[in-house]
Amino acid sequence: MTSALLGLVALGCAPTLVVTRTVGAIDEASGPVRRVAVQVKGTPAMTHRISESLSQALAASGRFEVVALERDGTPSAPVDAIVRSEAAQVSVTGAPAARAPEPGLALPEGETRVIVELAFEIVRPDGTVLATRRHDTMKSTPGVRGEPLSNRVLQDATENRLLRDAVDECVREFVKELVPTERTVRFELEDEGPLEAPVKQALAGDRAGAETALEALVARQPNEPGAHYDLGVLAEARGELEVARRHYERACALAKKPRYEKALAAVGRPRQ
Repeated sequence: MTSALLGLVALGCAPTLVVTRTVGAIDEASGPVRRVAVQVKGTPAMTHRISESLSQALAASGRFEVVALERDGTPSAPVDAIVRSEAAQVSVTGAPAARAPEPGLALPEGETRVIVELAFEIVRPDGTVLATRRHDTMKSTPGVRGEPLSNRVLQDATENRLLRDAVDECVREFVKELVPTERTVRFELEDEGPLEAPVKQALAGDRAGAETALEALVARQPNEPGAHYDLGVLAEARGELEVARRHYERACALAKKPRYEKALAAVGRPRQ
């Protein structure tokens, strides 16, 4: 993990700790996730489409080795996790051609529209859920349709192509989230009164020293909300979310500030 720090202090702005770090959708605290199996629930046709697309995308990412399933649905070899998916929504509709807006003008074409929403889950073999995601997309093509096409078997190549494209796009978005990327994360700090010196330390790159100073401050003034909040920020910046959560909870209990509540709500989700 690489980090680059920058302190931003400006009139009307809170000092900001900027950290560049590797972020991924999978929590690998208990071990890496490399060997995976794919399990898909649903109708045979949808199961085949999703399973094929998901297996190919995971393998093509260069990060995962996909292990085949046995006939009973269990992985054929040991895996780090199981990637599960199912179609939460599949909608195929046909919009008939509308009436011409004025006499003599050409009729606008109708449209065939496919909407797909897929649910994804990554689970350790022991049942621990590492990540859950949902992705949806809509694909359409011009074409006159005289009646709704939902709730029936797909009947032509156009509809099948739209459905395949929609599934592939949802899968691509999901797999893209799994591959770690470097992101710049910004954390606002409190620097009023006794917090000014430790915050300056943190912005200068001495986060360990800043944390020591803040812990000493909390020992002297246990009801100082800003100190708990800043300790939460420093813990979150190094990836210790449980520690951060405890400090944010204490800060919120001591003072009702939107910044504290927002930080507490964000713990457990990647900051943008």
